[in-house]
Amino acid sequence: MAASDLYKMGRVMNLEPFVTRVKAAMLQQASTMALGGTASTEKNFGIWVLKNPMADEPSMTALVAADPAVLDQVTLQGDLANVEAVTDANIKAVVTARWSLVSSKYPQAP
Repeated sequence: MAASDLYKMGRVMNLEPFVTRVKAAMLQQASTMALGGTASTEKNFGIWVLKNPMADEPSMTALVAADPAVLDQVTLQGDLANVEAVTDANIKAVVTARWSLVSSKYPQAP
């Protein structure tokens, strides 16, 4: 990973438009889950997201920011990161792919 990719990652993790889109993707993912029945960490995380809509989950934001497909769409304009080219599809794909990993932080029902 090039040094500029590391810089881009650091810049986008605190960039409100990017963080907001990650939070929205998490909410969309949680809203499509069947949350009844046997408890699981994935369901517990989904419940947490639904109870805290648009709450920040820094681990998920970091994983999305570190994804190579997402990073390829981030551009730098001087010291500023531009995320306009980052597609919703790429953000949602990472949220879906990393849901189980991040949900391991939620072993108890919220």
